[in-house]
Parts: sequence; structure tokens; C-alpha cells
Amino acid sequence: EPLQPPLLAGTEEAYSTLEYVALNCTTMNTEYIPRVSWLINDRPAHSSYVRQVNQRTVGLVFQARDDYFQRGVITVSCVTSLGNKHVKATQVQLPNRSYLSAQEYYHNAGQKKTGSGCPLAALLILKCFYYSLVSLL
Repeated sequence: EPLQPPLLAGTEEAYSTLEYVALNCTTMNTEYIPRVSWLINDRPAHSSYVRQVNQRTVGLVFQARDDYFQRGVITVSCVTSLGNKHVKATQVQLPNRSYLSAQEYYHNAGQKKTGSGCPLAALLILKCFYYSLVSLL
């Protein structure tokens, strides 16, 4: 049986600073049990964050500190391995809730969306463009 990518579960849509992240990583292999490890931002997770749930599942619990968020996300990887040659990983990015809010604010030019789903600034530009075209005809 070839080494299978691990199943990563427990992610939420976004996290606030100091909120707890609780994830589980389960090996999908049935003939043997590979080693399971965790990476946070491509570095091994601190051993105090790692919890053995059962023979096939290893948990990760940590607080989403400000310094973990890099460009608004924490990258977490669950890695299963058999020796050094056989390695599979599943990676997830955990976005910072306030970073997402700021991104949406700037994306919408600081305006709330209108019913059409377009930012107000974009609607004004389209309206000006329309009147410019009409005046040319």
C-alpha cells in the first residue's frame, strides 16, 4: 500500500489573534502506521502543541499569536512519513479574521457593497463612463 496523504480536520473559516486553533491529522494508511508530525509556517510545531489522539490521529492545539500570522495567514502542514524517502503532507492556510476584514475594506474602496455586489466607487465610475458614451453619440 503506497503512503497516502493525511486527512487534516478541524479548520475554521478564519481565526482571531489569541484564538485557539485545534486541528487533527489522521493517517489514511491501514497496512502500517506512518509517523505523523506538524509544521507551523514550515517549522516543526512545539511538542507542547502536539497531542496523540489515537494510534492514527495526532492533534495540534495552539494559540494563534500575532507573530504566527505571516501576511495574514498561518500555514499549517500535517506530514506523514515512512523513513526519509516516503513523505506526504496536507497543508492548510488559516487566515486572520481582522486581516480578511481589512482586505475586504480596501477591495471595496472603503465603501459598503451595494445591492448589485459592486463597490459604490465602481458604480460611480461606470455611471460616468456611460454618460461619456451617450454624449459622444
